[in-house]
Amino acid sequence: MKTNKITIGLLAALISLFAVSCDSLYKADLPMNGSQDFPFDVKMLYSVNPSDSASFTGIWLKGYIVGSVDNGKYQFGTPFTSKANLLVADNADEKDPAKCGIIQFQAGKIQDTLNLVSHPERLGKSAMIYGNSTFFTPKRGLKRVSGYIIDGENYAPVAAGTYENPYDISEAMSHQASQAAWVTGYIVGCVNGAAIATGSVFIAPFPSTTNILLATTPNETNYAKCIPVQLTTGTLIATKVNLSANPTNIKRPIKILGLLQAYFGLPGLKSTTGYMFLDNNTGYNPGTPIFSETFLSSTLGQFTTNNVSGTQVWASSSYGATFNGVAGVANEDWLISPTINLTGRKSVVLRFDQAINYAVVASMPTEHTLWISSNNGTSWTQITIPTYPAGTNWTFVNSGDVIIPTSYFNSTFKFAFKMATSAKPGWEIKNVTVSYY
Repeated sequence: MKTNKITIGLLAALISLFAVSCDSLYKADLPMNGSQDFPFDVKMLYSVNPSDSASFTGIWLKGYIVGSVDNGKYQFGTPFTSKANLLVADNADEKDPAKCGIIQFQAGKIQDTLNLVSHPERLGKSAMIYGNSTFFTPKRGLKRVSGYIIDGENYAPVAAGTYENPYDISEAMSHQASQAAWVTGYIVGCVNGAAIATGSVFIAPFPSTTNILLATTPNETNYAKCIPVQLTTGTLIATKVNLSANPTNIKRPIKILGLLQAYFGLPGLKSTTGYMFLDNNTGYNPGTPIFSETFLSSTLGQFTTNNVSGTQVWASSSYGATFNGVAGVANEDWLISPTINLTGRKSVVLRFDQAINYAVVASMPTEHTLWISSNNGTSWTQITIPTYPAGTNWTFVNSGDVIIPTSYFNSTFKFAFKMATSAKPGWEIKNVTVSYY
């Protein structure tokens, strides 16, 4: 009998030791790494990110949708009043804010699909959400949300810098490679004059119509923490966004599409073409860029040239891709894009900025022309440039929307700028983008 008690005791000890070992194995070796196959739960998110000094980029979080937050008030039942976020927890009936993670939305498809104001039926649903972990004092959660899985619907994560997943201010500052991208932040001021250090204006009246300052927080007043954003006079974005004519835009959240380039000597956003106010989802989305070339890096980028006749050729300059004719010399010169894959697109638009000087104005549509090809440049078709510059100065204007015909939506699309003249006009081109809708 004594032997049986000892045996039973040893067996119990072994079972306990095995349980502890398994628990340790679970904690140490289970691959809960934030991948889609092994997503974090809320408890794990807090354990690996206990403070705002640690964060993860691109993780999946699994949990139950239990509520939202509006102006610091936690809402765990209807009516819900904020579309800006969700609360998720490891239990479907969780009501303790300390056991919840916050999912922060940007305006777009994901917010429209998951927010509880529009979709209260999502309450209590299990979901997996993809984004960057962050610290919302004193809570953990996800920002830059770009993917989700719920009720069998799988919305794959999208690339950063896109409309659905725009760069934040710090990311925009570190991606200054002249590529087209969407950037999100708060409008906090503008720059008056040529020097940002002395000309930054953060309170009304706002004197400038040609730029704004974007920041991470709405009350920022340090220009070094801002992105200066160029607004081209006469464009829709300049008309609707500038603070001089629209002073109530101050502190509004917005996302803007442009080229990530230095402006006022700091990381900036230039040649802006699209915007969306995030507090009321109003604005203009010109499409997602699939190709861009500024011609401002002292090269012609991926473009090639074809000198058919004459001694003048396309060249790079500080103003962009440049061609300068000579009076009495017949020239035909092509500036040809790389191959661009348009397969599966529904609508494609080409845009560029151009300046023409010393031209015979009436001859510009025949001497300064744009061509497209669906067979890698074996054959070409001329396509109309909607807007030409004055032709008598070096003032740049935007071409307007060049709509590419759907018959060219294949994997071997190219476009080219053709200069054919016996006179002395000059043509400068920059900030070329091809976008799809």
